Amino acid sequence: MRLIAGILFFACCLLVAQGLAQEATDKPVRKPGHVLVQFLTVPIHAKATVYHGRKKLGQTPIYLQFPKNSGPRDVVLKRGGYLWVNTRANTFKDDKVVVKMTKVDEASTLFGYREALVPDGGVDGGLTVDGGAPTVLDAGVQPTKPTTP
Repeated sequence: MRLIAGILFFACCLLVAQGLAQEATDKPVRKPGHVLVQFLTVPIHAKATVYHGRKKLGQTPIYLQFPKNSGPRDVVLKRGGYLWVNTRANTFKDDKVVVKMTKVDEASTLFGYREALVPDGGVDGGLTVDGGAPTVLDAGVQPTKPTTP
């Protein structure tokens, strides 16, 4: 049993080292006067598309170059079945931005989650008077009859 665990541990270490070596070779050469910002997602298999405004920048993991000290860059990471994530990358130094992607059906696990509002206010068919037609709530404002001069 220990032999199997040792082999699995060694295989995992080898895969991680191979992934780090692959990551190191994918890093582009930085242009003078620019910074490199790497965007990653967690979980790693949730590859998201990075947008800056309407412009599609690529899919994670990705390195992007920006002019140094050109101000913060607000980007959106999108993937089907997951919540969109707005994030900001600063351009004063090389940076790595790691974004946690959350599935839509797991949205209630996030801090600040609120249930969606019911479009009809939770009232089925509207309010009725004596079982008649639905009554429209008008916040106390009564319609006025037009006056003739």
